[in-house]
Amino acid sequence: MRDYPKPQEFYRHFKGNLYQVLTLATHSETGETMVVYQAMYGDYRVYCREAGNFLSEVDRKKYPDARALYRFTKVEPGSEETIDLSDEHAKPVVHQIPVEHAAPVEPVRTGVMAKTIEEEAEELHMDPLVIAFLDADSASSRIRVLEELRGRVTDEMINMMAMAAGIDVEPGETWQRFNDLRESLRTIEKFETNRLRD
Repeated sequence: MRDYPKPQEFYRHFKGNLYQVLTLATHSETGETMVVYQAMYGDYRVYCREAGNFLSEVDRKKYPDARALYRFTKVEPGSEETIDLSDEHAKPVVHQIPVEHAAPVEPVRTGVMAKTIEEEAEELHMDPLVIAFLDADSASSRIRVLEELRGRVTDEMINMMAMAAGIDVEPGETWQRFNDLRESLRTIEKFETNRLRD
């Protein structure tokens, strides 16, 4: 059997959409391991599926034209999804090929790492600054982006950014939630600054 997914890993569904694993959970009645994962498109809905089903192969009777082998395929960092076009009569097959080994195959740049912030924002119908926040590698960078969003930030944006930063922001007025997120980021920023000094 395939290894269970881990939190923060990205998986592409055989129909094409991208998801991120949030955590694994245990069903309270059956004891089954469940995968909790979030859509990386639309309204970013969170789903739960039994791990065996999540890792299963595509049902060929139900989906005879599916190109992927598995229901969900892990998207590895440093790889691109490519389509093998070497046999022009065969149906395309989706592979996960490390970039350094992908020379013989023309890559179709559809992975998360293949798009610019603007392209990703347009595809996901999101503000480019939210994408920049999600991509930021420090609290101080996130604070700068957050300040640029002041005046047009929404609760949905705050929810997404707080989740990405691992911060709990209580329900309430949008301006208060914005301030709570910013203050939490400032606390994290102090920790990061102190850690760099040590």
